[in-house]
Amino acid sequence: MVGLVNDFLTPKPKKMKKFYFSTVFTLLVLTGFCQTEKGNWMMGGNILFSSNHQSNDYGSGTLSTFVLNPKIGYFPINNLAVILNTNYLSQSQGDISDHTLLIGPSIRYYIPASESVKFFFGTGVGFDSGSGYSGTALQFEAGPSFFITRAVAVEMNISYQTESMKNTEQNSGTVKSSIFGVGLGFMIYLGKGTTGHVN
Repeated sequence: MVGLVNDFLTPKPKKMKKFYFSTVFTLLVLTGFCQTEKGNWMMGGNILFSSNHQSNDYGSGTLSTFVLNPKIGYFPINNLAVILNTNYLSQSQGDISDHTLLIGPSIRYYIPASESVKFFFGTGVGFDSGSGYSGTALQFEAGPSFFITRAVAVEMNISYQTESMKNTEQNSGTVKSSIFGVGLGFMIYLGKGTTGHVN
């Protein structure tokens, strides 16, 4: 009898392995319902590299730009996200460099293409402050989201931004710039979910 009890209580490698994979599968299924449905959340960001044309009161030129774009959003209805968007821009032109932070609201709409691919289109407004500058920016984005699981997606982001900044220290004029670039991103979708089908 004691031997049977000990045998029952002693962990079996095969049983433990089966239990482990069953638990992982269950967690994936539970989070698998979290996508672009009403009531869910999204968080993640994109990294973008681009070159853009800039003009001001003294001339024009081409700048190299690096953009880091964290964001968090909520789905008030299926496939439509209201997002708090942040952009950190690092720009350089020759020996001159500048850093700018933009924060503002945006919206993004998803169009399902298959169980694992959704296309998105979005627009937003950013308010920025940098090294003695302040201004506003109008942003547009589009691209596909490839869902690795139903809760995790890799994105390709095509974006365009037009920005108007003013020197707040010297009042020396307005700087206008436009940025076009292609970036990559990673997004996580959180929520309880109620169905296993993509809307």
